[in-house]
Amino acid sequence: MTDGLMESLSLVFEGGFKLSGGILGFDHPGAGLSFLSSAEVPGAWRSRKPLCTETTASLLRNLRREFRALVLPYSRPTGIGSIIVTLFPAAPLPGAAAILVEHGGRRLLYCAGLPDRSVHLPACDIVAAVVAPEPGLPSADFRERLTRSVTTALSAGMTPVIRSNSFGGAIAVSQALSLAGVPCRQHENGFRHNAVWRATGFDSCLCARLGSRIPAGSAVLLPLHLSQGAVESRIVAPWRICVARPGEDGGPAPCDELIRLHAGLEPVSMVELVSRTSPAEVVVWGQGAEPCRAMLAGSGVEVRTVDGTRQCALDLS
Repeated sequence: MTDGLMESLSLVFEGGFKLSGGILGFDHPGAGLSFLSSAEVPGAWRSRKPLCTETTASLLRNLRREFRALVLPYSRPTGIGSIIVTLFPAAPLPGAAAILVEHGGRRLLYCAGLPDRSVHLPACDIVAAVVAPEPGLPSADFRERLTRSVTTALSAGMTPVIRSNSFGGAIAVSQALSLAGVPCRQHENGFRHNAVWRATGFDSCLCARLGSRIPAGSAVLLPLHLSQGAVESRIVAPWRICVARPGEDGGPAPCDELIRLHAGLEPVSMVELVSRTSPAEVVVWGQGAEPCRAMLAGSGVEVRTVDGTRQCALDLS
C-alpha cells in the first residue's frame, strides 16, 4: 500500500510469466518466489524460493536435499503481500497444480496442465498458460502401445531400454509394465521417487532398483536426460523407447521408438478451460500457442501469444 492506494500489478512475460515487481513468478525458477506447477518443470529443483504442493516438494527434495519450499494445500486461499493465491489440482501428475491469483478484485489463473474437472474454478479476468502442441496418448492407449513394444522386444531376445522423465513419465511407465507383468529395473535417480509415490497412493509394483546385473526378461527404465554411458554400454541388444510429453525434447540418446504421454495442456484443453473460467484475456506460451489462438478465434476472448520476442504486460490492478 502507498498513500492508501493498492499497488499496481501487471502480468509480464520475460522468459516466463511473472508479476511485476518480482512478487511472484510462474514456473520461472529465476524469478524470486516462484510457483512450480509440477516436479516436471525444467530446473524446478534450482528454484531459490519455490511455492508448490507437498508432493512436488517431496519429489524435488530427492534431487536436491536442501530444497525448501513454501508448501500450500489445494483450495486454501493464502495471502502473500498484496495478493491472495489458491492452488487447484491439475494435470499432468499427482502434486501438479494450477494457481489462482487475486488482486484488487481481479483474478488471474496460471496453469501448465488442465485443472481437475471435479474442481470448481471461479470466473477469471486473465488466463495465462503454457500450451503443448498436441495431445499425447490417453492412458489406456499409452499402456497398450508401450506394452506391445516391450513384449515384442523381449520376444525377439532384446532388452527394452525406456527413457522417460523421472517423475510423472517414470510412474506411468512402471505402472504400465506392472499391469503387463513385465519386471523392470529402474535407475537410482527415479527409484528414489517411489517412496513419494507410495505415500500418495501410487506404487511402482514390479519396479526394482537397477543393479550391475539385468535379469533376462526385464525392461530397464532410465531418466530421459541421462547421458549415454556405462549403464547402456553393458546392455546387449537394446530396444530403445523414449517416453515423453508433447513439447518435451527426447533427451540426448537415440531411440528406436517414440511414445507420447498425454500432454499437460494442449489447444483443445485450453478451449475447455476458457469455457470454465470465462476470461476477457488469454495469454499463451509454448509450441501450441499459435494453434490455441486459432482455435479461440471468434470466441470473443482476446488471445495473445508470447515468446522470446513478443512480450506482454497485462494489468492486474
